[in-house]
Amino acid sequence: MNEPHDIPDINAWADSVQAAVTAIRNAGATSQLILLPGNNWTSAETFVSNGSGAALSQVTNPDGSIDKLIFDVHKYLDYDNS
Repeated sequence: MNEPHDIPDINAWADSVQAAVTAIRNAGATSQLILLPGNNWTSAETFVSNGSGAALSQVTNPDGSIDKLIFDVHKYLDYDNS
């Protein structure tokens, strides 16, 4: 999902991301990179403060590894990061 926002429960979101990762890997996509988007339009500025980093750091591949799982963050260089 590109730029999710206004997520009321970041841990529930992380559970959804985990389900997606598990389904993708179980479907046979084991060598591809998977981007893990956080809340607030995946803002790099608020990735830690809004809890996205902590919640998404718990997402793993079905074998427990984190290989090829990448945090997806965006940083815009205008005055208000929009």
